[in-house]
Amino acid sequence: MSRCVSDDTRLTYVTTGVLLNLLISRRNLSDYTHIIIDEVHERDLDTDLILLVIKKLMIDQRNRSTKIILMSATLNADKFSTYFPSWDNTFSDSAIVRVTQPSLHRINEYYIDQMKHFTVSI
Repeated sequence: MSRCVSDDTRLTYVTTGVLLNLLISRRNLSDYTHIIIDEVHERDLDTDLILLVIKKLMIDQRNRSTKIILMSATLNADKFSTYFPSWDNTFSDSAIVRVTQPSLHRINEYYIDQMKHFTVSI
């Protein structure tokens, strides 16, 4: 719970609870160039409230400069892309960036009925 920022700070890591309090107390997004929220699919109360507050601030202020980046490995990107406002007719939805990377390790899938082959007799 210590604050380690200065006037030269360019990047700050905070919990969703701290970010929610900052957004509510400042009531604007102009202090931020980017807001990155990771693990959005977990859908806890703070994350849901952050998305609601950000959307309201974007609409009220017509903020186009702050970039909102939502990250998740299992997110329904199409549903979230339509949640935030679009400002003109050139962009119907938010941009979706999908990163695909092959696994660095071989993955084997086993089903419960195959597990008997892995048991060890004692």
